[in-house]
Amino acid sequence: MKTNKEKMILNKVTERHFLETIDKICYKLLHKFKFGYHNIEDMKQQAYIFALQGLENYDPSKPLENFLWTHIRNRLFNFKRDKYQRPDKPCNNCEHYDKEYEQSMSQCSKFEMQK
Repeated sequence: MKTNKEKMILNKVTERHFLETIDKICYKLLHKFKFGYHNIEDMKQQAYIFALQGLENYDPSKPLENFLWTHIRNRLFNFKRDKYQRPDKPCNNCEHYDKEYEQSMSQCSKFEMQK
């Protein structure tokens, strides 16, 4: 259904333009940020959330695409850094370390700190 008046999100930014800009950014950027069990669709949803959260800091005198690109990219870097880690293995010299039975490591305080 077409309407003559498009919904404005901010001054000079329509909802349609905002969504098209996010889609364009996602197409160019998201292949770099998929990791673990987070696929492209998961990251696209995160990008939309980050874009909406960043709108309050947007200066309408600047290009929307530049602002969203930088904001989404930085937030995705932070998201990936915070959610993706490679914990170190517990100390092999620990009295609780058993190669055959890894559950025994749950008694080790060093192992518990890494969770």
